[in-house]
Amino acid sequence: KYQTPKAVAEAVDSFWWEFNAFTWDTYAWYYVKSAPEFAWKWIDVLWDMIMDAQFPQEEMEREKWVVIQEIKMYDDEPMALVGDKWQEYFYWNNSYGWTTLWPVENIKNFTRQDLLDHKSNLYTKDNLIVIIAWKILDKKSIEDQITTIFAELPEKRKIQKPEFKWNLPISHEEKFVKWTAQNHLIIAAKWFDGNDDKRYSAWLLTTILWWNMSSRLFQNIREKEWLCYYISASHHASPHDWVFSIRAWLEKDRFDYWIGKIMWELKKISTWDITKEEFEKAIWFNIWQYQMWIESSGEMAIFAWKQYLLY
Repeated sequence: KYQTPKAVAEAVDSFWWEFNAFTWDTYAWYYVKSAPEFAWKWIDVLWDMIMDAQFPQEEMEREKWVVIQEIKMYDDEPMALVGDKWQEYFYWNNSYGWTTLWPVENIKNFTRQDLLDHKSNLYTKDNLIVIIAWKILDKKSIEDQITTIFAELPEKRKIQKPEFKWNLPISHEEKFVKWTAQNHLIIAAKWFDGNDDKRYSAWLLTTILWWNMSSRLFQNIREKEWLCYYISASHHASPHDWVFSIRAWLEKDRFDYWIGKIMWELKKISTWDITKEEFEKAIWFNIWQYQMWIESSGEMAIFAWKQYLLY
């Protein structure tokens, strides 16, 4: 129905607030955020793109170069580059260690048929979910519209993801050399399966270490020591694995000293040096944070689709 990029853009510009797509290692995500009276319109546009994209060869060739420029942009961005290199070192040479975009040769070699096959193999009723977080207008009409669209999808996906196996690096330290004004650091550790109930404890631990301004890394590394502007701790969760990591941008001249300070914070917390007050504060911080998150329809939709699709 919308046969050119301009046609899509003009249709979306008549109602949109946010309109984008996002590709991650384990999913692709297309989203629109708009006023509720435009629900019919954005469903029409979004699903025309997903279900009936024609992938003209000329447009594909142009888009390849756009993606290649995106790869180069991330190569020039140390925070993104160190994350890609970490993934490559941590998971090694398999589909779990490959980045979403690299390498450039892959982009150049994609054909129209590759995209059509990918869509028919994975955009299926058992592998796709639609989430709408909205002010209800005409619920039955929207459900009927989506049901009609879903009817066109294949029933079952034709390919399965490869089995996940931990393949931790032989070396416990890797360096990638590229000129920057600071050293960009990732410290990572294997945790446990992402479906494990320990993930709730992991979230609290991450909160105590970093998640708010009174956290240990923020106070002891950034505020008291003045060691860096940026430092964070996080846990990456998926159904197949769970990784805890700390990231920081650190001064080059005293890099080893700063790493020692970070490791000291990890050593202290590994001996259960956590007060009852600190523990309870982390619990309430997360409760309040969730209350704030779900006041946004976008965050509610993200929470819902991740639970349904991944867990």
